[in-house]
Amino acid sequence: MELLTVDSFKAKVFDYSQGGDWDFKGERPAIIDFYADWCGPCKMQSNIFEQVNKTVNETSIKIAPIYKFDVESDRVFASEMGIRSIPTIKLYKNGQVVESVTGVIPKPQVIDKLQKLLV
Repeated sequence: MELLTVDSFKAKVFDYSQGGDWDFKGERPAIIDFYADWCGPCKMQSNIFEQVNKTVNETSIKIAPIYKFDVESDRVFASEMGIRSIPTIKLYKNGQVVESVTGVIPKPQVIDKLQKLLV
């Protein structure tokens, strides 16, 4: 998992400061976990993502990259991204947000969602 800042979000996901239509910068589908360090459910989701990464590293399962963005680092940006509560997980594919989930996603569903992004 890679922690995103506003600048790395602009470089790897979408440079919203340029205006215009949503244009995902990544070459592969991705998942972004919008979280805060003080959030209990966010910590649970982070542990699930760590378990997913460990499972993936031990197998030949191929998944989309997982990014994390701390909403406390820039609340205005989080609001612009439509984050109203956390954790919020956004799945990106073909330049679009294909799914947005608020709340904790169990490990089997995370793996399933990540695999489906690559299909």
